Amino acid sequence: QLRDLDLAYCRNLGIDPWSYMASLSDTIECLRMARITGINEKSICSVPCSISFSKLKILDLSDCAFLTTQALRHLLNSTPNLE
Repeated sequence: QLRDLDLAYCRNLGIDPWSYMASLSDTIECLRMARITGINEKSICSVPCSISFSKLKILDLSDCAFLTTQALRHLLNSTPNLE
């Protein structure tokens, strides 16, 4: 099971990498996605609120320029154990 994933600065992840990350929501504990331009309000909010990243403790979205306050609120609701 994948627990730690570092995709920071990866350029060819496609247009919606966050939706794919939802498939890892049961196992992922550390996710680094700094400076990935495909992460934006649309991609974050497209993942249903019912999907919880319950094991995720570390999330790095630094330098993701297209994140909005609404996307961050949605994200915080689905990541109850962030440190």
